Amino acid sequence: MPRRRPEPPRGKLLPFDGASTRLLAELRRHRASDSYLREWSSFVRNPRHRRWLRQHEAYFDDDVVEALWAREQLEHMMCRLPRRSARELRKIVEALDALY
Repeated sequence: MPRRRPEPPRGKLLPFDGASTRLLAELRRHRASDSYLREWSSFVRNPRHRRWLRQHEAYFDDDVVEALWAREQLEHMMCRLPRRSARELRKIVEALDALY
């Protein structure tokens, strides 16, 4: 009899576009909240940040530093996650990087 996929605890995982429940559960299991993904997503989708970076390349605001740190943490998470979840996370992050 095949094993069923473990279901994540309800109410503790916030949905994210393109992320499966498995990925969100893996992120939680590795003690990395999905806040890294949300922070990077909100940073690259905000036109003010993109315009600001073009004008002030040498000066980083606290928001910029936190977003770049979140992107670095996502890179570490891609190395630590199982292959399937890492592939899914990589696909999401690459789509966000294309906006950046």
